[in-house]
Amino acid sequence: MSVWPRVSIITPSLNQAAFIQEAIESVLAQEYPNMEYLVIDGASTDGTVEILKRYADRLNYWVSEPDRGQSHALNKGLAAASGDIVGWLNADDLYLPGSIKEAVSVFQGNPDVDVVFGKAVFIDTCGGELGVFPARAIVHNDLLQSLPIPQPAAFIRVSALRLVGGLDEGYHYAMDTHLWLRLLRRGSCFMYVPRRWAAMRIHPEAKSIRVPFMWWQEFARMLNELFLVATEGDGGESRAVSFGAPIVREAIGRACWHAAWHAWLAGERGVAKANVQRAVQMLPSYLAGSEFRDSVLYELLASVRREAVRSETSWSRARDGWHAAQQFATILPRSRWRSLFLTSLRAAYFAEIYARSGLSWRQKAVAICQVAIAEPKRLLRSAWHRLARRISGRRYNNRDGCVRGGSG
Repeated sequence: MSVWPRVSIITPSLNQAAFIQEAIESVLAQEYPNMEYLVIDGASTDGTVEILKRYADRLNYWVSEPDRGQSHALNKGLAAASGDIVGWLNADDLYLPGSIKEAVSVFQGNPDVDVVFGKAVFIDTCGGELGVFPARAIVHNDLLQSLPIPQPAAFIRVSALRLVGGLDEGYHYAMDTHLWLRLLRRGSCFMYVPRRWAAMRIHPEAKSIRVPFMWWQEFARMLNELFLVATEGDGGESRAVSFGAPIVREAIGRACWHAAWHAWLAGERGVAKANVQRAVQMLPSYLAGSEFRDSVLYELLASVRREAVRSETSWSRARDGWHAAQQFATILPRSRWRSLFLTSLRAAYFAEIYARSGLSWRQKAVAICQVAIAEPKRLLRSAWHRLARRISGRRYNNRDGCVRGGSG
């Protein structure tokens, strides 16, 4: 009898022929002595089935047939699995060498732990590293935000999964977050290990990239279902964590604001308006906060990050970002929060445009004027002082408007 507990790795797949071979190889290269590998494909038509056939003798189980989505595919895999510990690796992600054995060692040394998770890196289509997922140990308030758990770097005891009945097939974008919240609500113990265990691929066809507003909508929905709705219908289910209703409403409001903005960017105007209406009911003040402004700013500057903004075309694209924000503001109710949002965003946006790019002198002047117009009067002098020093490379005197020092 093996001293290593059996580990089941499940890969759900749908038309991932470009990446699934790398995912399979990363699992088979783990060299864990007691592992089974299951691939559940949703009737792919892009060549995935041919790849699975080539690996058929090295897979414990695989199937390619229509399903009801990723959560359904994972539940099918769980029903066929025989392991004590489960890992879930999407077809476009990878395991890093030795990750399964390290995770199992943590379980063996901590019998009270139900879920262990490590670090994950972001990679591009070709496998180049883009950054590191901000994983860390969970704190109480994380339950109302985006949890710091990189899904492919997480491993779960089957006994804990059975307590919550697997994945909820009503969720298609945030099913992993929903699972973590249900486990935490039942009192499951999570343990973070600061070791790199997985790679998460960022590519245009990834669901989280293609339609991020759907993730935010599902997140708002699960917060409402798990922490806000009355519990009479829970059948006596125990809850290890709870929050006051005002705190939950704030979290739902934040999620709705993000869903509205991302839906607007995706051209889903009706969805954006519906989320704005709910966000205003839950947390109108979040609109004027720096967190939401910085999220919007990040999206607006996407094209600026990809280019040096040295041409008229790229400068026009940068200005188009500001026009997009102004258009988004047309679906916001008239209030001081909307005014503060636009004022703060204008100042931050054009300051970032100036700081990140090699603009012409005319474009620099436009950026500085936009900041000066937007900044509240009490901040105007200091803002002008900082930007004037950048633009001239000399020291600017706030009192008389003269430039001191330097040559030329």
